[in-house]
Amino acid sequence: MNSSLFLLPDNFYAQMLNPSFMRTDEGRIYAFPGMAGFTIRNTGNFRFTDFIYTSSSGDAVLDFNRILQNGEKRNAGSEYFDLPLFYMAVPIKKGMFSLYYREKIQNSLYFPSTALLWFEHGNSPELYRNYDIGDIDLRFLGTHELAAGITKKVNKKIKAGIRGKLVFGAAFIEANNWTYGIYTSEAGDEVLLTSGGSGRLAIKFPVKTLDESRINEIDFENPLKNYLGNFGSPGVAFDAGITWEPDKTNQYSVALNDFGFVLFGNNARKMYQDGSYLFTGMDISNVIVSREGGDYVAPLKLMMSTKENIRLVYRPFYTDTKIFSGLGPKLFLNYKHIYTETFTAGWSNQTIFQKGYFLNTFSINALYSPGCMSYVTGLSLYNLSSVTLGGGIQWTNRNSQLFVFTDNLLALYHPATQKSYSITFGMNLLLDQDISLLKKKRSVGNGRISSFRPFYKKHK
Repeated sequence: MNSSLFLLPDNFYAQMLNPSFMRTDEGRIYAFPGMAGFTIRNTGNFRFTDFIYTSSSGDAVLDFNRILQNGEKRNAGSEYFDLPLFYMAVPIKKGMFSLYYREKIQNSLYFPSTALLWFEHGNSPELYRNYDIGDIDLRFLGTHELAAGITKKVNKKIKAGIRGKLVFGAAFIEANNWTYGIYTSEAGDEVLLTSGGSGRLAIKFPVKTLDESRINEIDFENPLKNYLGNFGSPGVAFDAGITWEPDKTNQYSVALNDFGFVLFGNNARKMYQDGSYLFTGMDISNVIVSREGGDYVAPLKLMMSTKENIRLVYRPFYTDTKIFSGLGPKLFLNYKHIYTETFTAGWSNQTIFQKGYFLNTFSINALYSPGCMSYVTGLSLYNLSSVTLGGGIQWTNRNSQLFVFTDNLLALYHPATQKSYSITFGMNLLLDQDISLLKKKRSVGNGRISSFRPFYKKHK
């Protein structure tokens, strides 16, 4: 997530990241669909412009050879999408109760550059007469998430929070060492087609199968209906966080998110492919030999059987199963130092564990907050491979809060030229009893207006 959010514990995105964050002014937060915004994060070791460029006519053109020249031999990418549909946080005794529902997608992909040639009209250039796309690894997990949590003040220096979550798997796709090959003979009269790899699949979309327990095709009609309406795969998870303030100027916090799993029991399949077919073309002798000849095969029948054998190379076998999928835990470590009432600086480290590897982002951030405005900026280091400059703004008025943050300002102008970026924006309502009513009920001196206008905080 955007590193600057950890400097703003009054923001509800920050509170979803760290359950120990909460408002200190007894403010109530409500966010609704369309207002709550969304978060997108992309991390990779390649740019989309490595194989997409703009022609002289202004059209986007695919050129897979560009990534062979400009990209890495082994490419990696990861995407994260978070869409809160509802968020609520209300004060309770010495703490806060929160409730939210959101959609979340996590995706990771590894592929060699040569694999892109497979998708260029289905052909391989002469240089790759014997051609193997190499191993492709893919993991896609989409979930619906309903969460409730409590944040409490343990003492004057420590706040702690925990959140329990019901998680419903919407879609799961996994491919391990997925590969295809084309191998030609020296004489040029034979072509060997091969496929290999294993995987798992759990989607609600109709899957059309063949008699040999093979997957023929997947019908992706009505995608939103089939995705959003899939609640048949339950799971559980929890988030936990703690914030320690040893004095008025220093704050340390740690949070662990998405420690849990989803069990896909419906529409779950285990897949594998290990096919091959030696294609020799049409046997001309079968056409010219007399129909009484024992080896004669009608041309149409020969063509149809050949095409079917080729198709079967690319139709994976499947068996029904149950899929246990972890959610990919996320660890957040943060520190901030309050220099003045308007200036704060700190650092954050985010680690995401996913499919046997991890993504890490280390950031140094600064916050300037005059009045109801908050301006943030920071430098982020992604996996020791790239550095980005980020920034953002938050405006808190009487009844609402609006914000937008990014860890890569250049991505707002041209995301396709950036290897790593994240964008978060949204709006929420802030509801409290009106100050004028509070003044009527209390005499002067019983309370004061906090710096988080227009909220009213009672002091003993």
